[in-house]
Amino acid sequence: MAESFAVAHALRAGGHDEPLAALADGALVVSLGLGTDPLVESADRAGLLVLEHDGALHAVPGASVRTERQDSVDGARRLFTVAWEPAAATELVGGADLVAQTRDRLLLAVSAQLVGLSRQLLELAVAHVRVREQFGRPLGSFQAVQHRLADVAVAVEFAGPVVARAACSLAAGAPSGTRDVAMAKVFASEAAERAAYSALQVHGAMGYTREHDLHLYGLRAWALALAHGDAAVHRERVAAELFGGPAPRYP
Repeated sequence: MAESFAVAHALRAGGHDEPLAALADGALVVSLGLGTDPLVESADRAGLLVLEHDGALHAVPGASVRTERQDSVDGARRLFTVAWEPAAATELVGGADLVAQTRDRLLLAVSAQLVGLSRQLLELAVAHVRVREQFGRPLGSFQAVQHRLADVAVAVEFAGPVVARAACSLAAGAPSGTRDVAMAKVFASEAAERAAYSALQVHGAMGYTREHDLHLYGLRAWALALAHGDAAVHRERVAAELFGGPAPRYP
């Protein structure tokens, strides 16, 4: 979903909007590769890939690339390296500006996913501690458990408005859009990591089993928190814009 959201903008802004109708009705699967030697999600299934090369984006048919599966923290997140040859015919107009715009939209969509994952993890944890008993009492009655989950709730509630602000900034074309998106990734990543670790801790050994749904959300939260730059990288990007100095290279 995040890649489709970003690719739709890249195709429209890059003067290659013919595939948008097929993308909208689900007939076309797309994916996106940004940065140096990127890992591209579901590249083997994509009919069209938007890939970065030398500061420009290229719309590359899936049939013309070679893919190799790579390991992921989240086994349900299928990552590939992609071998391909850039050509003038595949290049989208817009250059580095289009790369930056597409990156911002990818980060925004991933941040929104992380907030949703955080909320789901918190709901699973709260539901569990209400019914799981220790020492003859529900786990949720212990103050240490309450404080841990309250910290998660605070982190999630702080992250949501930051992501919403980033969305508004991009929609309005605000000069602060890139900085706001970077901050959204910071807050969303930290909230998701806190939610995943806390949910795993309160579930105990049950949380490590594949029979429980926790792993579906926890592993995805950890994977996306690290994807496209973790919280530390994007915090440095915010600091570089506010105080000057070189920003860290986009991963």
